[in-house]
Amino acid sequence: MKTVPLSPAGERVGERAVQLLVAVALLTAALELWIQQNPWPEIPPPSQSLRVLDRNGALLRESVNDEGERARWVALDDVSPWLIESTLAAEDDRFFTHAGVDARSIVRAVVQDVKARRVVSGASTLTMQLARRLAPHARSFPGKLKEMLDARRLEQTLTKSQILEQYVNRVPYGAGAIGIEAASQRYFGKPSQHLSLAEAALLAGLPKGPTGLNPLKNLEGAKERQRYVLDRLRATGRATESEVVLARREPLTFSALETPTAMHFTEWVRQQGATGAVRTTLDAELQQEIEGMVSAHVATLTSQGVTNTAVVVLDNERCEVLSMVGSADYWHPRDGSVNGALAKRQPGSTLKPFTYALAWEQGHSPASVVADVETRYGEVGGALFQPQNFSRDFSGPVLFHEALGRSLNVPAIRVAALFGAKELLTTLHSAGFASLDQPAAHYGLGLTLGNGEVTLLELAQGYAMFARGGRSCVATSRLGGVVEQRQVFSPQTAFLVTAALSDEATRMRAFGPGNALMLNFPVAVKTGTSTNWRDNWAVGYTQKYTVAVWSGDFENRPLDQLAGASGAGPLFNRVMTRVTSRQGQAKPVAFSPPPEVVETTVCATSGSRPSADCPERRRLFLPKGQLPTHDCEHHRKLKLDARNGFLAGASCPSHFVTERAFEVLPPQYAQWQAEHPRRAPPTQYSPLCPRTGPAAGAVVITWPRQGEVFVIEPGYARSTQSVALAAEADQAQAEVRWLMDGQEIARASIAKRPLWALAPGRHRLEAEVRGRKSPPVQFEVR
Repeated sequence: MKTVPLSPAGERVGERAVQLLVAVALLTAALELWIQQNPWPEIPPPSQSLRVLDRNGALLRESVNDEGERARWVALDDVSPWLIESTLAAEDDRFFTHAGVDARSIVRAVVQDVKARRVVSGASTLTMQLARRLAPHARSFPGKLKEMLDARRLEQTLTKSQILEQYVNRVPYGAGAIGIEAASQRYFGKPSQHLSLAEAALLAGLPKGPTGLNPLKNLEGAKERQRYVLDRLRATGRATESEVVLARREPLTFSALETPTAMHFTEWVRQQGATGAVRTTLDAELQQEIEGMVSAHVATLTSQGVTNTAVVVLDNERCEVLSMVGSADYWHPRDGSVNGALAKRQPGSTLKPFTYALAWEQGHSPASVVADVETRYGEVGGALFQPQNFSRDFSGPVLFHEALGRSLNVPAIRVAALFGAKELLTTLHSAGFASLDQPAAHYGLGLTLGNGEVTLLELAQGYAMFARGGRSCVATSRLGGVVEQRQVFSPQTAFLVTAALSDEATRMRAFGPGNALMLNFPVAVKTGTSTNWRDNWAVGYTQKYTVAVWSGDFENRPLDQLAGASGAGPLFNRVMTRVTSRQGQAKPVAFSPPPEVVETTVCATSGSRPSADCPERRRLFLPKGQLPTHDCEHHRKLKLDARNGFLAGASCPSHFVTERAFEVLPPQYAQWQAEHPRRAPPTQYSPLCPRTGPAAGAVVITWPRQGEVFVIEPGYARSTQSVALAAEADQAQAEVRWLMDGQEIARASIAKRPLWALAPGRHRLEAEVRGRKSPPVQFEVR
């Protein structure tokens, strides 16, 4: 064969070709060396959507991530094999044989693009698509080259399985779903592990056009893409003919978007910075029931001004939030999203237990006596502060135990004055009331009556602290979280508070026998009503659970004179009854006193050992070191003139002398006893038998008696309702001039009893004989 020598021009072309090939080879080698020396940096985890689960794993709510997407990371081993096979068949059949860039696919794509005179195939491998997701490039030739380079770097850094896992977790599948797990849950309501071949083929085709192929909006387009994926599965041998046929026939059932629940609680969890899947303490079933109770409660009390209600339920042992309802309807357009459990409101009387607990820590006891009498205090700035009880009346001497159980305002202020607002505020801070962020001078002694602002959650934590033996309670939303605690009060003090709040006899005296706070098991409970009837509270606990309820209006409109016991109380009853009947729970038992506390009997008004003259006794729990050591001095017998009830002097004949027990109190109760004469002993001696000597010309009224109360019965004529006046004098035939409130109403002999028609009000009656008046008798007609 004859060899034809190349022309000089041909030789030059050949030389240039060789030079080009050498240059390409050198460039390729340089790029490979650079790739080897510059692997892909560590890949940060993608931003995941927050999935809030209840304590049993039920989904409560899924919140989108910072990009507004739903994303859930899933391990490759937990993905259906059909999804992996479908993805490879549709996107990158030779994934396991190339090194990130598929040369055959590039040649094929170039040929297809030239024939079609437009881009119909980009030849992007899965690795190249992942590179584009991690570091987006411009859709241009230089951008494509950069994408290839990044794909090679990824292949040098990650294994094929790792690349696949990154891919299926980062590509969009439409409907705001990023990654296969989020897509599987969004479209089919199931984990990606359980996808069928038909479902997997449909989802594997969506990354081609996640918006346009969204099956919820373009089902036919999505199914056409599914058929393409199934054909590729059969063509590549990844699925048999029969499997593909069955997949084509399988009906697709799409899942509706899950309606989120427990919105106030899940929002609280989200605000705590939670990410990914969070297993919370909430009991979804209990939450749903309480939400229904709240709606019904508000509907019942709407006519009395209640437009919203909030509830918190805690497990006392670990301070776990079992339920949190922030309003009657989260979706209400006006204020439904306001979380009443976290809103700052005036707590009314619900802070009183902390006042008494502090007093007991400082040496006082439930048997200590506090004066419930009219009292005025000078506050900072010279303002006069005169507390009033809810009943607008006073009870005189009251035991600390009863004052707390009956929620009396005046005694609470007096007890707070024993140590001052500053120390009380410090104690409340220790108990978790961080919302009280003003200095003590801002609140003054009114702090114990609730003139500050706290949250329902803080109250629940504070009361759970008493149930926990004085150990602080910081509510947690995470299951298995660390329980923070410190000793706020001693177990002894915590039990004394519990004993007062669980005393049903005191509760009945305060609210009546049929009140909503009477449950059929032991429970410690306290109510509160804020200024101008704006807030109703009921907070209480058993050994295992604490329930806190608020009712009112978010815009601070006053309620229709609705108090805590009748406003929040009925819902507290229903919620606590439901909570304590949870599956597997034993019926609540009585609270057990610590060893250093014993039960004893005391006089109901003096707190001392009861004497024979004490009309009422009370069983109280007291610390062993504070048991009463002396007999009651409030109650003792006095000698009276039986004819008129005044003190009998030495000259009184014995057959007219009788003995009767009275309550003899210190001078600070003088005004109160004057206003409550039925409990006051007589202070004057009988004119018929004074302390010494005869009683010449004396006159005394024998009916009505001092402090008597008459009632005008409705439905009867006033003319038939009267009282017969009676008096005695040392002159049997004397004429008596009767004076009512200073005005003469009758004249009659001492033997006759004139009738006086009852007239409402307090009255002062005097009898006059020959210019000498009897001691006045004061009585009341109602």
